[in-house]
Amino acid sequence: MTDLNTTTSVTVVVPALSYLERQIFATLLGAIAVTGLIGNGVVILAVFMSRKLRRCVTNAFVASLSMADLAACLSMPWTMVSFLHPGTVWPLPDALCMMGGFGLIMSVGCSIITLAMIALNRLLLVTLPRLTYKRIYTPIKTALMLLLSWLVPVSIASVPLFTDLGQLGYSARTTSCTRNSSHPKAGALNIFIAMTLYPVPCLIIIVCYTRLYLFTRKHSNIIIHDHNTPERSRGVRRHHLGAWRVHISKRHIRVTKNMLYVVLVFGTLVTPYGVTLLFSDNTRALPYTAVLLSFNSCVNPFIYATKHPDFKTVIVCILSCRWGNIPGGIRMFRSAVHPLNI
Repeated sequence: MTDLNTTTSVTVVVPALSYLERQIFATLLGAIAVTGLIGNGVVILAVFMSRKLRRCVTNAFVASLSMADLAACLSMPWTMVSFLHPGTVWPLPDALCMMGGFGLIMSVGCSIITLAMIALNRLLLVTLPRLTYKRIYTPIKTALMLLLSWLVPVSIASVPLFTDLGQLGYSARTTSCTRNSSHPKAGALNIFIAMTLYPVPCLIIIVCYTRLYLFTRKHSNIIIHDHNTPERSRGVRRHHLGAWRVHISKRHIRVTKNMLYVVLVFGTLVTPYGVTLLFSDNTRALPYTAVLLSFNSCVNPFIYATKHPDFKTVIVCILSCRWGNIPGGIRMFRSAVHPLNI
């Protein structure tokens, strides 16, 4: 009889981050989640409380963007648990970790698609006659656009749930609830997500704001020269301006600039993560860029509160509990602050 000594090899996964780094990241995510939940909640409440905000089509997309950021904040606690748990094993049910990865993909995808729709909305508002713009952005069509901005990222996030292209869940390498890095097609899933969510919306955003800048610059020059030309020539210039001056005001330009700030911040925070997905896998860069991306979930309310001419007023009223001073506020709050004298 011969004794056979069999050995089994066990693959030991070394985390890309030290436990101290994971603790720091968990603390940052906790601060981002709390700030984002409060800030985005205030933005959504502002749209609900003010009829003036609800009358603007762009603000429907802003509210949808805040809801996407809320979804991202709600998915962060699972990654915080994975960061704080010592070792490379997920301590809770796998479904919770998969939920965190699903929420991240869905919220980021919805954000970038919504920003592309906002860019297109601002371009059409400025360049088209008012009646044409209103025919495009009817309540039903706007609702369908908002539904599309959620259905597309939900469908993309669902691909690893129903196919063999990667797997959502715990990654022992990055110790986070995103995508399982040990899956044979983990790299293919990263490329799929990056290519389906980023290029087309980014192209739309760049084209729309570029055309918007060129259009406003051209017509601003026409208006400036209009004051320095004879009376006969002014009629010709005004004919070329068409209906543009009828419905475009400085307020529209300020709102457009505000949304451009949101896009620039989002691009700054999301681009490193997208590049990491495309050209790097299972490295230290991925969790760093993911935490950087998470800051986008809490920064937009600060932009609205400081730059947006309409949101700024409503948010100040909400934070100071002056409900009756909200422009176009709900009647029940206005009557409570200003009772009738009988």
